[in-house]
Amino acid sequence: MTVSDCTGEACGNGIVATTVNNCYGNSVGLGNGILASTANNCYGQSVNGIWIWATGLANACQGQCTSGVAIKAYVANACVILAGTTNIVHKFNMP
Repeated sequence: MTVSDCTGEACGNGIVATTVNNCYGNSVGLGNGILASTANNCYGQSVNGIWIWATGLANACQGQCTSGVAIKAYVANACVILAGTTNIVHKFNMP
């Protein structure tokens, strides 16, 4: 499933889909802001989980996490970490 141009907020996972484009996902509990195989141009936020968890590619995303992982991805390209840590295997065009 592909979702585009949306907002998802929940106590668990904000947005869960195969591909997520131009979305904002927020988890206010122990969940993920966005959980996807591919996340493009997304913003994810979480209090105690993972803001953006892309099992494949996170492209041009922003992640922020109060006490957890901002972006977790196998490949991340041109992403910005506003707060929190990362768990990225391959980084491109980012510090």
